[in-house]
Amino acid sequence: MVFMIFKWKIQRVESEYNTYEEKGEIDFSRAIDEFQNFPWEEQIELMKESKSEFENAPIIIFYNDRNQKIIISISDFEAFNISYESGSKYAYLKIFSDINKNKENICAEDVIAIFFEGKFEEIFECIEVEDTEEPQEPIKKNIVFRFKIKNTYDGIFSLFVSLMIFSVGLMGLWLIYIGDRDNIWMVGLFMASFSFVFSLPGIILFFVYLRLNHDSTFIIDKDSNTFVYRDSKKELKFTKKEIDFCKLRYVENERRPWADYSCIIIKLKNGQKLYLSFFMGETDAILHEMNIRYEKINSFIPI
Repeated sequence: MVFMIFKWKIQRVESEYNTYEEKGEIDFSRAIDEFQNFPWEEQIELMKESKSEFENAPIIIFYNDRNQKIIISISDFEAFNISYESGSKYAYLKIFSDINKNKENICAEDVIAIFFEGKFEEIFECIEVEDTEEPQEPIKKNIVFRFKIKNTYDGIFSLFVSLMIFSVGLMGLWLIYIGDRDNIWMVGLFMASFSFVFSLPGIILFFVYLRLNHDSTFIIDKDSNTFVYRDSKKELKFTKKEIDFCKLRYVENERRPWADYSCIIIKLKNGQKLYLSFFMGETDAILHEMNIRYEKINSFIPI
């Protein structure tokens, strides 16, 4: 272990809004014990029972004297959301309760161990947090999500698979066209129907998401708890209290070609809507950093 002084603090659902309880110094072995003994299930149930739009999420933060910290939160029984902050560096991890779903089969305790060993940046990819500076104001550290080509790689692969299936559908149409014997047109009808159902959603979603977010930027100001959305047509600045609802639409069935697609829909109380697709970054990471209540909706077509 690297010699550093570690401390920790917690936030509970029932605590005063957006406040943390400082717990003092802590070592690695005790950190694991405190994490495992924290009443995560009880806190999730309290969140579900709460009628408040802006209740706290249950959070544990471990931090050290080198300005490094990991923030661990949970919104359902499926996974822990873990973010890492160190100066201008930032990373987000979604660690599933089912260890087999995680890369390299790691669990939340492994991430805590890596943090206490001082090896987080060696093992996990970090991004640079952008600085924004306004006249006569100090520099603020913001979390920025924007459209990036690398975020579309899963979508491009899905598009390729969908186009391959679509081509089978076209072949089915051709069989229908020439089918005048041995019921070959029935084979073509089956091929066309099956292929179009399992290809068109992926093709449509790719271009819809591209149109929605090809020039979009979403900024989360962690100091003032404000959000800024920009694209070529508009700029929206709002706070949590101005949000009417927030929904995450996703695909639960992993066998569909478009299973990686997900989209956040935010409606403001003034009637304006904005869409944040996974082309801008992991939707789970965006919601984790926003720290707001949202509804998860399993959708055949997530839009």
